[in-house]
Amino acid sequence: MSGYAVVQFTDWDDGNSVEAVPVSWLVSIGSRQMCYYPKTGVKKAIKQCSTPKGDWELHPIKRLSHKDITSFKTALQKENKAMYTSAIDTDNDALTEAASAPSRERKRPKRFESSESEEEGESMGKNAI
Repeated sequence: MSGYAVVQFTDWDDGNSVEAVPVSWLVSIGSRQMCYYPKTGVKKAIKQCSTPKGDWELHPIKRLSHKDITSFKTALQKENKAMYTSAIDTDNDALTEAASAPSRERKRPKRFESSESEEEGESMGKNAI
């Protein structure tokens, strides 16, 4: 099964350099990560996970998603998220739930609690005066 990855094209300066692409389009050449990219029919090729053809261009990339994304819908969501943050592999729902979880009940340390006998002694002393 082929998945998707969110990548940033490092040689594009048009501001739309983040794209969700099929993992099968990614290759490593030496120490550089590269991505095959079609000249036409880009969205259709991405959605169908088309196999790279001989006329496709190779572009240097930086992979933003470290895990393969299984669904096209999720890949598009992460692509949109990548426009605003580089932490696209984090799960915001889990972070929100953890932040909104009820805090534990705080108890006063026992050393600050007085025993019943001390309280009775104090109240008796006050009444005796």
